[in-house]
Amino acid sequence: MPIVQARPPTLQAYFVASSTGEALAYLMAHHGEVQVVAGGTALMPCVQERSCRARRLVDVSRIAALKRVSWDNAYLTLGGGLTFAALAQQDTVKLHAPLLQQAAELMGTPQVRRLATLAGNLVTADGNAHGAVALLALNAEAEITNATGSQWLPVRSLYVQQGLSRVDSTSEIVTALRIPAGMLAPGAAIDDLGAPRGAAGYSRAPVALAINLVLEPDRVTIDWLSAAIGVVGRIPQLLNDLRATIEGRRMDDPELGPTFVDGLLALVPTESAMMSAQIASLAARVLERALARAQLVQGSV
Repeated sequence: MPIVQARPPTLQAYFVASSTGEALAYLMAHHGEVQVVAGGTALMPCVQERSCRARRLVDVSRIAALKRVSWDNAYLTLGGGLTFAALAQQDTVKLHAPLLQQAAELMGTPQVRRLATLAGNLVTADGNAHGAVALLALNAEAEITNATGSQWLPVRSLYVQQGLSRVDSTSEIVTALRIPAGMLAPGAAIDDLGAPRGAAGYSRAPVALAINLVLEPDRVTIDWLSAAIGVVGRIPQLLNDLRATIEGRRMDDPELGPTFVDGLLALVPTESAMMSAQIASLAARVLERALARAQLVQGSV
C-alpha cells in the first residue's frame, strides 16, 4: 500500500502574551508544539494551509517592551516587535537611521507593513528581505532571548541558509535589535528591482541593495562605505570587499560608478546576462542616491 503522509494538525491554541516572560513560560510549558508569532505574514498562511507543524502559537505582538525605540549616543535600539509601518513613522529612526526608514517604506504593501516586523525578517531568513539587507549594511546586532537569558549576536551570523535562521522560534524570541552609532550614516539608500511581473498577491523583489556611507569634511571624498545585497534564494551578503576599492575616492571620479558596479557583480555572480544588467543599473542608482543624500545632509550640519 502507498504511504500517505498525515497532514500537520490543525491549530489547537492561540495564546496572546502580555510580557516576554509570559511568552517564554508558554514556550517552555508546551515545548515542541508551540511557535512564536508576531506579524504572522509568513507563518499564518502556513497555518491556514495546514503546513505549520506547531499546534499552538504564542502571539508577542502586544508586548509593549518589544515596540520600544531608544537612542543613547552609543546605539539605536529597536524592539523586535516593531512593525515596518511603525518604523517608517518613527522620528528617531528617520533622524538616526534613514536607511532603515527607507527599507521600511519599501517593504511590501501597506497591509504587510502594518503586520510584518523587523525581527520577522530575520526569523524567516529570506535573503531578499529589505529589513534584513538594511540591518546587515548597518552592522546591526540582535538580542535573542530564551529561558536561560539573553545574548546579542551579529545579524549576519543568524543566517544558516535561505529560509533557515539560527533563531529557533519554538524556544527563542528576537527581543531587540541595535545599531552602533558609528554606523548611522547620512548617506543612506536602498532600492530593489521591483516585484516580478504577473506575480499573484504580494511578491518581494528578487534583489535588494543597501548602501550606507559618509563623506569626508570636503563633502566630495568618500570616507567609508558599507553595503549589503539580498538576492532571492540566497542569504543576504555584506559587501565588505567593496570598501577598499571605494573608500578614498572622490564623487567626481569618473571611475567611481563603474568600479563599484564591477566589484559588486564580481561578488554576486548571476547566470543571466539580463539579471547582471539589472543589478548593475540598480547598483549605479543606489550609489548615486547615497552620495547625493550624504552631500546634502552633511552640508546642512
